[in-house]
Amino acid sequence: MATQSGGVRNASGPMKGLTLQTVPRSGPPPGTRLCAAAACVCPGSAGAPALTGIGLQPPGAPAVSAAATARAGAAHGLEEVTRGHRLLQCLLALRCSLGAFRRGWFRSGARGGRGLARQAALPLFGPWQSGPSVRAAPGPSAAGSLAEEEPKRRIPLVPENLLKKRKAYQAIKATQAKQALLNKRKLQKGKQIQFKRLEAFVQDSWRRCRDDTRLRRMEQRPGQTGVPEEQKLAFVVRIVDIKGVSRRVKKVIEMLRLRKNYTGIFVKLTPLSLKMLRIVEPYVAWGHPNLKSVRELILKRGQAKINRKKMPLTDNMLIEEHLGQYGIICLEDLIHEIYSTGKHFRRVTNFLWPFHLSVARHASRNKVGFLKEMGKPGCRGDAINRLIRQLN
Repeated sequence: MATQSGGVRNASGPMKGLTLQTVPRSGPPPGTRLCAAAACVCPGSAGAPALTGIGLQPPGAPAVSAAATARAGAAHGLEEVTRGHRLLQCLLALRCSLGAFRRGWFRSGARGGRGLARQAALPLFGPWQSGPSVRAAPGPSAAGSLAEEEPKRRIPLVPENLLKKRKAYQAIKATQAKQALLNKRKLQKGKQIQFKRLEAFVQDSWRRCRDDTRLRRMEQRPGQTGVPEEQKLAFVVRIVDIKGVSRRVKKVIEMLRLRKNYTGIFVKLTPLSLKMLRIVEPYVAWGHPNLKSVRELILKRGQAKINRKKMPLTDNMLIEEHLGQYGIICLEDLIHEIYSTGKHFRRVTNFLWPFHLSVARHASRNKVGFLKEMGKPGCRGDAINRLIRQLN
């Protein structure tokens, strides 16, 4: 317990007999404890008690003056402030070192041997002042020196063969892009102008007029419309170009699926099919094939039409999958159904792609333009077998 009178305090308890003398300025805040060890906070700091000094006097000793007590307390307080400042400087230096490590200064500088030097050059302690010291931000000169010290980025080396491959690939892609652009321009322009000679117009007009006259006479004088009982199968081959023909002839050609020259198809002879063959007679050759011709055509030139794509007939599983519901599971069943013109003849012929026959590139032609080996268009009867073996 301590009693106070003016500026002198008499201690009681274990410290009985000691006189505590204080020189208050503005008075300590309520609740401040006074201990035996003298402590002082730097005057003028925010939130610190304004104590100038605390002195200890033994009993019977002369009273110490207030100025001496203030000087002793200030010296002791300065020592405590210095310790705090040192601790603050250490924490600031550690924070700067961690920030520099995160930015990669030490990592990039270690390659050139400058990382440790830069780390050692960082000052840990600055000039001591009465208050806490704050490090100033680096100026433009310091920033420029740091930028100069940073090493340049190293470009990785690439093998020469890899560079050549990249260059060739880029050239190919540039060529493809240029070709795609040209194709796009062609499509935008539309169909290009095709020059046609006057003789071609005259020939097309003459052919169209001849077809109209022939079809009109055929209607006025109908020929044979009955089907021979002994022959029910016909093989039709287109051997003449159809440029400039009438629309009716073009339509029949498309129904027979003879869109290209030297293509053939099997046809079941009926009154309707005979009439169609008479319409396109100047442009096709047809006759009655035998079993050997049918077998050779299917085995050598036969192709199935599946999802509008050509599929070669190399496996009976393909036939069974699409024609098995009609009792046709192999090539022999397919050949028999075509040659006998059974009740599923139309489905079988639609399953097969039109036969593309081969012709010599430099085959001799007559004055009209027909191939001499082909002969004349029209009905040939059994002579169609010789033509099939010639073109197959």
